[in-house]
Amino acid sequence: MDKHHELLKGSELYDLKPGYKDDLISNLPDTILCHILSFLPTKYAVGTSILSSKWKNLFALIPNLNLEFDDSLVSHHPNGEPNPFVEEDVADEDSFTDFVGGVLKRLLLNGASIHDFQLICHKKYEDDCIASWVRSAVMLSVQTVCLKASMGDSSKLFASLNGCTSLSELYLGRDFILNVPVVKFPNLKLLLLDHVEIADDKSVELLFDGCPVLDTLVINRCDIFVDIFCICLPSLSSLTLCGCFIKSGCTMVIDTPKLNSLNYICILADSYSLMSNFDGISELALHILPISKLLEGNDEELEDPIYDYTRLSKLINSCSGVETLNLGEFTIDALHYLSIPLPKFFNLKILKLGAMGMAGWKILGSFLDNAPNLETLALFEGFNVYDGGFASFLSSLNAVPYCLSSSIKKIEIGEFKCQEDEVKLIEYFLQKGEVLQKLLFHCDLDWEKDFDVLKRIAVAESRSKTCEVFHLRKA
Repeated sequence: MDKHHELLKGSELYDLKPGYKDDLISNLPDTILCHILSFLPTKYAVGTSILSSKWKNLFALIPNLNLEFDDSLVSHHPNGEPNPFVEEDVADEDSFTDFVGGVLKRLLLNGASIHDFQLICHKKYEDDCIASWVRSAVMLSVQTVCLKASMGDSSKLFASLNGCTSLSELYLGRDFILNVPVVKFPNLKLLLLDHVEIADDKSVELLFDGCPVLDTLVINRCDIFVDIFCICLPSLSSLTLCGCFIKSGCTMVIDTPKLNSLNYICILADSYSLMSNFDGISELALHILPISKLLEGNDEELEDPIYDYTRLSKLINSCSGVETLNLGEFTIDALHYLSIPLPKFFNLKILKLGAMGMAGWKILGSFLDNAPNLETLALFEGFNVYDGGFASFLSSLNAVPYCLSSSIKKIEIGEFKCQEDEVKLIEYFLQKGEVLQKLLFHCDLDWEKDFDVLKRIAVAESRSKTCEVFHLRKA
């Protein structure tokens, strides 16, 4: 056989010689072609429309199309190569505007529907232009909208989305001020605000009032400049506040009777008004950040006294019914230095603690004493203070914690440094853990230097006859 290509079709063998012009791919059924196109980024799927008349509107027939528009990728591929579908000399804001508008227009003319609409704008575009694109997405029965673009007047965006019955997820970000008119999102289940400035109480109220079935709310790295930040959402089950700057004097009102999961990774507000009973919360992550942590790189001197954390007790006591508790380093320090009596966590099954300094050593015993049904203890960032730590842990105990003798089945320690106090703590857990099944520690051992430590742990007496000890190397 020479260098000709061969194609097996049915029971016949066809010899495809150089210059063979039959378009085999185009002869495939439209449903198969649409399925192939659905795996391509938007700009490439649209680019196939120049191939022939058959391909001209084929991308518009893709069911539940995912549209992704990124102005940094229109003129160039992610690897930096020029996009063959856009002329380099016109690859600017106008070409991106024409591209997005043209694609949406063609989809509307073909009666298409889309699942995702993602718009990432690194350059500044007219508010009316962005609003019109979003309005087109609404007309295409969009289910998920992700917008990362600067807007001078965000009310135009919300007006474009208003009343969209197909919308279930909304992701908004990229440095704009929240300005919300009267809106209604009857089926919105997830809302994420990222790098948004919240400076108007009324906009917050109107936005949340317009989300009657909202299930998940994420507020990430937003600037909250209101006097009262009210999260009133009767249907909400998951709330995350992460890295937000909260102005001095702000009162945070949380009225979420169905809340199941709370992730609070922020500085504290000046006060909290918890309108709902938080007994239903099963998962709580509480990582209090000092103001200086949010302003790293800023020359401004800001005091962050530990007494400023006294209001932390209200959050902790309100969530004593949790099953999973995750506390960060600064939260642990604040709880210890404030000498806040811990509530009884009767339902607590999983306890995760961040980096443990001396305060962590001292409060660890209190947590174990107050969690009689604890099953998993994870010290996921290990310890950053060692000398005298184990002695402080022992002195905080009146007796062996009940959970160690009755319920703890798994203990995991991260960032293990093979320090004497760490080894003593592992030996203590093995000696007192009557139902312990697994003890894991993560570290990169220097076998010559740390072999004796590993051997010591391996031969340590274990109260539980079924306990297994695992050393895991860090990834």
